[in-house]
Amino acid sequence: MFQTGYNPSDHRVISGVVAGAGRVIRGDMGYWVAERVVVLAFFRDPYPSPAEEVLEGSGVYLPTKEEAARVYDVPIIAYEDFEGFCDEYDLIRF
Repeated sequence: MFQTGYNPSDHRVISGVVAGAGRVIRGDMGYWVAERVVVLAFFRDPYPSPAEEVLEGSGVYLPTKEEAARVYDVPIIAYEDFEGFCDEYDLIRF
């Protein structure tokens, strides 16, 4: 993820900052799995909010980044603010 700049490939992905605790397994290429995680922030990206139905004709749509941020009560930050955000919360970056 460091190599791609945390960029999602389309509007279906919301990238952000999470913290993990408990047993943590580090994978290659920056991925990891933890017993417990908490969402801390979402990244602002150039993709428009989803306007796609989950199931055609259902009237149910994928959540927007703004809706997800409200539910998790977290900020939406710029990619270039990642390092400062991590420093502010004393987070270890993998």
